[in-house]
Amino acid sequence: MESENEKNFGAKLKGFFGSVWAGIKKAALFVWKYLKIAGIATFKYLKTRWVGFFLLWPVVILSFIVPFVYKSGFFYTEYESMTAFALPFFIILSFALAFEKHTARYAPVAMFALSLVSLLVFIQTAYMHLSTVFFGGISGNVLEQAGFQFSFCTIALVADMLLCAVAMFFAQFANERSTKAESFDSAPETVLEVKDEKA
Repeated sequence: MESENEKNFGAKLKGFFGSVWAGIKKAALFVWKYLKIAGIATFKYLKTRWVGFFLLWPVVILSFIVPFVYKSGFFYTEYESMTAFALPFFIILSFALAFEKHTARYAPVAMFALSLVSLLVFIQTAYMHLSTVFFGGISGNVLEQAGFQFSFCTIALVADMLLCAVAMFFAQFANERSTKAESFDSAPETVLEVKDEKA
């Protein structure tokens, strides 16, 4: 009797873990299916974009890091400024322009302008920090002496501006690139046709 109860308990336990395992596999297949769909959709979307779009991604990443580096070095000091902290987040928000075809061309311009304003506000807020660290004169590595936070924020915002400036000269969408190339290639033929008609 006891062994029969043990067998029944073992069967129930096996059935329980079997159903749990089947549920896990079903959930995993469901997640994999939708991740695969999302991955394919993302890949197809990225194929429609061109160099200008991808050059702006490092700007977004650097702009996200800068406020927290600034906060770690200058908050709770006389160089603290909520404006300097918040401005880089507006650079990130302006990246939204790059996702709409009609506004994509303005994304690098807006991000460049906001990067410049962020740099100027940061320098205006923290430039007195340099007079403190260089009070005894410059010795050794200037960037190291200026401090990691000041050097990183300055270099990152300058890099943002350079990337945005370069992105302005590239198309945001791949079909814009091909359209421009086609119009450029057809231009000499059009000129020749006009000359032939005049002749």
